[in-house]
Amino acid sequence: MPRAGRNSRNNVRVTAVHGSPSTNTTISSITNSSTSHDDSDTPMVATVPSATTITTVSNSINQGLCDNDLQEEIMRQVDEEENRGDGSDSDIEGEEHDLHNDSLMDVIRDRMVDDAVEIDGKDSKGESKAFLKLTATGSTEIIGDLPTDGSSDGNNQYNVTIPTAPPDWVAPSVKLDKGEPEFNTVDNPGSWNRYIFRRPIFKKETGKYSNHQLPTGASPVPMGIDGKRKQGGWEFFYSGWRNDECPYRRGATTSNLFPKEMEGFLDAEALKNLGLNKKRMEDCDALFFFQLLLPICDPSKSGIENDPRLPFFTEVEKFTNMSKAASGYGASYGHTWKNTTAGELVNFEGVLFHDGVLGGSNGAIYRRWQTESFNYSALITSCMTLTRFGELKRNMKLCFNEMCPKRHETNYDPAYKFDLIFKALVHNTNVLTKKADESQVLDETTWGHSGYGESGSGLTGRLRNKKVPKGGQTVIIMDANRPRPRAYMHRHKLYDEIYSEKKQNGWTAGGPFELYYLSKKLLKMVDGDDSTGKKIFRVKFCVTADNYFISDKVLNWAGENGIGIIGTNQRDKLPREIGSQYLHKSKTDSHYKRAKVARFAHPIVAVKNDPKGFQRVHVSFQSTSSCNIATVNALNDVFNFVELRERGRGKNKRYWVIEMNHARRIYLSTYFRIDAVDHLIKNARLFYRTWKYWHAPVNHALALTIAVAYDMYLECCEGEIEEEWKINHPVSYYEFQNILSVRYSPRRQMYPGDDKMRIVTSMPKKHRGRHDEVSLAQFRAAKKTKNSRCCGDIDKLTLHIKSVQPVCERGKKTRKCAWCGEDTYQMCTQCKDDSGKAIPLHFNPKKGGHEGKLCFFDYHNDNKFGLGKNDCSRILNQPKRDWHKPTNSMLKENKLHIESLKDRHSF
Repeated sequence: MPRAGRNSRNNVRVTAVHGSPSTNTTISSITNSSTSHDDSDTPMVATVPSATTITTVSNSINQGLCDNDLQEEIMRQVDEEENRGDGSDSDIEGEEHDLHNDSLMDVIRDRMVDDAVEIDGKDSKGESKAFLKLTATGSTEIIGDLPTDGSSDGNNQYNVTIPTAPPDWVAPSVKLDKGEPEFNTVDNPGSWNRYIFRRPIFKKETGKYSNHQLPTGASPVPMGIDGKRKQGGWEFFYSGWRNDECPYRRGATTSNLFPKEMEGFLDAEALKNLGLNKKRMEDCDALFFFQLLLPICDPSKSGIENDPRLPFFTEVEKFTNMSKAASGYGASYGHTWKNTTAGELVNFEGVLFHDGVLGGSNGAIYRRWQTESFNYSALITSCMTLTRFGELKRNMKLCFNEMCPKRHETNYDPAYKFDLIFKALVHNTNVLTKKADESQVLDETTWGHSGYGESGSGLTGRLRNKKVPKGGQTVIIMDANRPRPRAYMHRHKLYDEIYSEKKQNGWTAGGPFELYYLSKKLLKMVDGDDSTGKKIFRVKFCVTADNYFISDKVLNWAGENGIGIIGTNQRDKLPREIGSQYLHKSKTDSHYKRAKVARFAHPIVAVKNDPKGFQRVHVSFQSTSSCNIATVNALNDVFNFVELRERGRGKNKRYWVIEMNHARRIYLSTYFRIDAVDHLIKNARLFYRTWKYWHAPVNHALALTIAVAYDMYLECCEGEIEEEWKINHPVSYYEFQNILSVRYSPRRQMYPGDDKMRIVTSMPKKHRGRHDEVSLAQFRAAKKTKNSRCCGDIDKLTLHIKSVQPVCERGKKTRKCAWCGEDTYQMCTQCKDDSGKAIPLHFNPKKGGHEGKLCFFDYHNDNKFGLGKNDCSRILNQPKRDWHKPTNSMLKENKLHIESLKDRHSF
């Protein structure tokens, strides 16, 4: 029999029940607080999956908390933007976009731990008490227990609480004349308290009582004669749900939703065969990782047996030269054209990379060649001339137009002008992967262009709610744990014309068809599939997508094929078999107090086990408004818990909690990946002005390649796939791109296939091992010590040294030194004063009282500008008699001042 006790502190009735593990074991409800005195004797029991000690709580809990300042701040932080779209396409995400905004706050989730324990708190009398599981930010790692009465008992070191009813709230009177029942007799499967489940609905025709509803309009499905709540083949659960029979997330637990065994990793043997070693890792050979994805040489001529990569730069070289020759210009007609090479095209992109490292030029990249401009770059100037850069930009091609199918011809692809780079990137990423992540993410990535695209294709156009008003989009599916693109398709308006299966199989909506099409590509990479190609998926994957890609049709197709999907569901596209009155659908104001309290109720979970062998789970819950997540073959369990949030420092540091459930956490912890990659693409700043629309997606793909290459470098630095590659302090993304922009020359024979290029084979064999320039690693080693021979750029100083001559004025053998004011026999003829005379300076005299003086170098030192005796009068307008020899502290202060001037004004 249950044993009862009473917590005198808050007059809370506590009942503990012990039982064996089962799907329907009852434990403490996290929302069973009520401020109505009418309900104080009515125990409320929540049903959630647990085998631990369980309790029930009824009555008001911590009623005075809602009005204090901390609680208002908590709610203000949790509130989200009201300006949202209606979900009509992927550019307008709809109400479910709230979840997406949350994911951007979490961006990189905390790692889970396997040894987290369930909370089984006791009060001071040793009796069980009602607790919430308190977890770390962005994870389900349990870090404490949160008493629902707001007390500091238990493992609640952060002293946080959940919102409850206002202390002055009084339950409304029951309208018995209209048939409204007493609250303790209302059908209440979620054990919702009266504050949030207080909305009685009366029929319009008769005015009689119909049912009670939550703030979003949701009401419970009536219980059947079998004791279950079912409708349209779906069974409903209101106090949590556990999928004990068929857990889909391999190795996942409540405390570890993303186990290591589900993550993907690179193929160490393939990387070794392609030349990755300890020295490359120590030197951070960024171009090596870049050319793994976009090879410089032709892989068939790389010298590596069965090199599986697709070529890129050699293909661009071929198409560029072929197109120029086919045009008839460059020889007898037009400007002279010099055939380009793969190496030159790498340097062309290197110019763009370095421009991005320097902050970008907003399209005016020509300024990097203007010596008088603050934007001047010596590295870019040494790489190639502005004229040649312009020639390559105008004539570069990623295809031979004459050979590509045109519209209404077989195999026509509207994106044929730029598809090559996406094809090479995605294919080469896959062949360098040992195993892919079992959690995949699908979303579009957007590139901007204000001009016109391929005629009639819809590749470019106006974009809504995007950072660029016009441009195009490419739909990508990639690993949730790392930026590794696995498949892609360019978005346009010719799906029906190009993909015959779209019409034949009844795919009317574009988003679900994109999810279907890309998932079919990935199915060919699953172990056990009969198709050719590398198998990188150990088991069938689970895809996270937003509401634009979700429909009943694609969920059912995915289920039949063993694929998992988890995505937000638009309120107007809820499952057809379920009445909308049984799900969270109506919009609520984010500041509505009842909605704030209702967030901490268990979600409504609808489960449908299809006869074809798959399981659909629909999770509906209260967030800032109604939220719905549709899944298939994706969840092990679903119930509510709370996550800790923090902000501020020191005495101003504050903590609060937000509501969470398993479906929402999995969505938030995966969906951000492509948005995070878009942020890296933006930071690369690869842009130049051109009328040719296809340059925009090419530059977008180049930036994506940098992001993927950098992540490959980081994974190798971790040392898990190969211990000797471990680097404790990897370079930053900015520095990686900076290294990548260093000038490339095949003569150094650094990368696979360099030794087969014409520029190397045309050299005598005895010279082929020689280098025509130092490497980055060699230069770094030379600059490492204070006594390095490399003292910076002293070309200008050399000119001044060569100009030193004896004082030769008529009747004078000496003049006053411009630095120290003493007599000197030497002067710098390169420097002139206001009257056009050379500047007298001591330049290491061999004898006399000033023997060995080096005023010459002090005068020409940037850091000492303004400290000389002549500077005192001519620059600072002070009398020479006030000048004193600068002290060490004066020298340090002046150095800092000059350096700040340089930084602020780009000298």
